[in-house]
Amino acid sequence: MTITAQIHKISQTLTEALAAAESPLTSTQLMALEAISKNDGCSQTDVVKLTGIDRSTLADVVRRLMKTGLIKRKRSQKDQRAHVLTITETGSRELAKADSARKKAEKEVIAQFPILRGLAA
Repeated sequence: MTITAQIHKISQTLTEALAAAESPLTSTQLMALEAISKNDGCSQTDVVKLTGIDRSTLADVVRRLMKTGLIKRKRSQKDQRAHVLTITETGSRELAKADSARKKAEKEVIAQFPILRGLAA
């Protein structure tokens, strides 16, 4: 199996685990929501730096997370030109559900690819 095929299989494992947990989040949304949760009051630029998600993709992810009530965006008190992102209570609940699914998916992936054993958080 090629590395590309293995990466795809790993991604599919997470996608399937999120669906099984009835999480509304995609894997990209999960990464963004985790970053926002751990860095309360961060900017979209911060999330791009933390996750590696493309700027235009992240802009869409933020819109979707706001639309579903998982995050809020407001003006920064330090810089009125900037916005900061915060997770909502609903977002925290969905993150917990999705995080549980992510951990389950990681266990499955590690069982298939033991070389990854030290990487799981």
